Amino acid sequence: MIYTPYIFVQSMQNIPEVIELNAAHINACHNIMRAAFVTSWESIDFLFSRPHHYVFGAFKQTELIGFIAAISIEKEVEILTCAVTPKHQRKGIATRLFTTLMQLGTQRIFLDVDIQNTKAIGLYQKMGFAHTYTRRNYYLHADKSRSDAWTMSKQV
Repeated sequence: MIYTPYIFVQSMQNIPEVIELNAAHINACHNIMRAAFVTSWESIDFLFSRPHHYVFGAFKQTELIGFIAAISIEKEVEILTCAVTPKHQRKGIATRLFTTLMQLGTQRIFLDVDIQNTKAIGLYQKMGFAHTYTRRNYYLHADKSRSDAWTMSKQV
């Protein structure tokens, strides 16, 4: 895939470089997930080994500071996960990663989000995503409790 950087906010200083990642980045991505989420996936190897999967990472100099993983089928993109290191959150990194995905020529983008993750829901709403469906008891937490997920989508 040929990637052309897209500058979505001209006034943003130190815009991170975003590139497509490969299997060499698995450990760094996994470390970001562990730092960003209370509960993270045990393995993310599959993100780098299946057709139609895309993983883009944001770099500050040579440090991977965030990534987004998605699957693209025809004109739809499903975001599988997005994580940014805690010290780089709320600086436009996730928005930059989402913008990169929107350049894949998609018509619709969707994701699931824990209803307890109000920061993420706020970000997605700010980017134009709308709640389209509720998945009951979708997320299992470390204390064995469960919470619902919102499926949110956006026409691109």
